[in-house]
Amino acid sequence: ISAFLTLSGKGGEVKTGSLDNPKYDDFVKGAIDTFTIESDIDIGQLDCVTIDVEEDDAWSFEWISVSSDINPVERYVFNNESVMMSSDLSEGSNNMELCVPVVKSVPSSPSLEKEGK
Repeated sequence: ISAFLTLSGKGGEVKTGSLDNPKYDDFVKGAIDTFTIESDIDIGQLDCVTIDVEEDDAWSFEWISVSSDINPVERYVFNNESVMMSSDLSEGSNNMELCVPVVKSVPSSPSLEKEGK
C-alpha cells in the first residue's frame, strides 16, 4: 500500500508525499512505523490528518501521532472505527480525515467566600 498524509492546522497544511522508509518493509501488521517529514511550513498545532492510499493491499491502523521541532508534544488521531484503508473500495476506504479530539474543560465552581463581621 502507498499512504499519503495531509497534516492540517491553523497555520496551513503540509502534504507528506508517499510515506516510505527505504529498504524497510513499511505497514507490516503489528508493527509501529515512524516517518520523518521535512517542511518549511509551520501548521501550528495539529488539528486533522487526512489519509489517502493507493494500491489495493488492505491496511488498518489504530492511531497516528504527530510532533515537530516547533510543537514537540505529540498530538494523536485515532481510527476508532477500525476502518480498513485500500484503493480497492470493496476492501476499505481510500480516503479518511481524522481530527484531534477536542478536550473541553469543565468550568470550575465559583468559590464561596464568607465575609466575617
